[in-house]
Amino acid sequence: MKNKKLGKATIWIAFIFISFLFVMTVWGGLRPLTVMSGSMEPSIKTGSVAIIETNLTDFNEIEKGDIITFDIGGSFVTHRAVDITEDGVYTKGDANNARDPWIVTNDNYYGKELFSIPYIGFLIVFIRQHIIVTVLVIAVVLITAKIFKGRRVQDV
Repeated sequence: MKNKKLGKATIWIAFIFISFLFVMTVWGGLRPLTVMSGSMEPSIKTGSVAIIETNLTDFNEIEKGDIITFDIGGSFVTHRAVDITEDGVYTKGDANNARDPWIVTNDNYYGKELFSIPYIGFLIVFIRQHIIVTVLVIAVVLITAKIFKGRRVQDV
């Protein structure tokens, strides 16, 4: 009975957490982005999910040292602001030796990084790339759990 209550509590906690993330994403301007390069190591580890706020920090409020996300050629890049000029913001990955060859302007600025969650991005990428396998594994686990739930271990 205790395990049943613990299982229900876990499901409710997960539901509330996922609902909170959904609300913050839709109305709060937070966007999770998967970081799959090591250019920001050790600040943001490869495979992390970076939470980017997209409507709280205006482009003109960026400060040197902020980690920002911007669009370069249709891909999001998350790097640190290293120099701010009248032309825009120069960036650099923490693990890179030189600053980036581009300049970030208001037109390609996406948002500022709030925090990151290490290694969750690997799971997200795996699920995206292997959705059919993921669904089949979940189905097999649920069917197996249902089969074993119906059986009782008999005393010998």
